[in-house]
Amino acid sequence: TDSILKIDSKSKLRKGEIKQHKIGGKTCFSIEQVSSDEKSKRPKITVMLSGGTDMYVSEMKRAFHDASYVISSLLSSPKVVPGGGVCEVHVAARLDEESLNFSDSQYLVWRSFASAMEEIPVSLSRNAGMNGYDVISKLREIHSVEKRSSKGVNVISEKIEDMAILGVWEPLVNKQA
Repeated sequence: TDSILKIDSKSKLRKGEIKQHKIGGKTCFSIEQVSSDEKSKRPKITVMLSGGTDMYVSEMKRAFHDASYVISSLLSSPKVVPGGGVCEVHVAARLDEESLNFSDSQYLVWRSFASAMEEIPVSLSRNAGMNGYDVISKLREIHSVEKRSSKGVNVISEKIEDMAILGVWEPLVNKQA
């Protein structure tokens, strides 16, 4: 179509050089030696996404945006915690313990908040095609025995596994209010 920009390996983008590569039989481009904007002194990049359908490109754009947010979070605060719903299971367990110290209405508030926290691992497991209630039941059991467990939902293998061993981490800043 007319809206597609044709770029060859000799094109220049500011001081960055565009190079063409073949990966898995597909033509890909990379930009190397990207310089800083002279006014802001902050590095700038251009990302080119290409796909078979508009929906596929939109999904890639969303995934790239999410990934760039994670990187931004890590740059501002480089502390991480295990992913896969591990933190939410820990918080829910602690809220459950504390709820026992309260009367009827306050107990219900604490228990409701604990239940809301458990929705994260339940949703992760459902999105992976697992039974969310079975998963949260198993996670509760594991985390009650192993107080510092880093076991959570592995959406790839559809199992409960150790997120620290797998290298599944989330920025701590995402967990803080």
